Amino acid sequence: MILLHLPAHQTWIFSCLSPPRLFLLPSSPCLFLLLLSPCLFLLLSPNTTAASTNTTNTKKFRPAATKNGRNLCAHRWLKQLMPNGSSQDFKVYWDSLEKTRQASYDIEASNLVADSVWTANTVDVLAKFSGGTLH
Repeated sequence: MILLHLPAHQTWIFSCLSPPRLFLLPSSPCLFLLLLSPCLFLLLSPNTTAASTNTTNTKKFRPAATKNGRNLCAHRWLKQLMPNGSSQDFKVYWDSLEKTRQASYDIEASNLVADSVWTANTVDVLAKFSGGTLH
């Protein structure tokens, strides 16, 4: 899996079957080709700016209080991958997950509630499972 951070706090996540390869394009020394698979590639330039977002007024992302798979994933994502991530960043991450991986979060969240582990959204309770497995 590749985690690619772009300007303006945009993050893209790619799954690869084989290790990605990075090529410098001889025709333009400022362009790079990131080959993720035989049919998936990215063209990268250090001078390219992503769509601008207003980060000065961005509030810290806080998952909703609902005890479900999406919010379980959000708590783990914030703790393990993107402590300062925004809700837009998480939406990109969540939408990039396969449906089976999303379902595994739903099952795990249901088990945490049934086993009386996820009883509230306090720091102490969230600490019990936010360091768990990212599916």
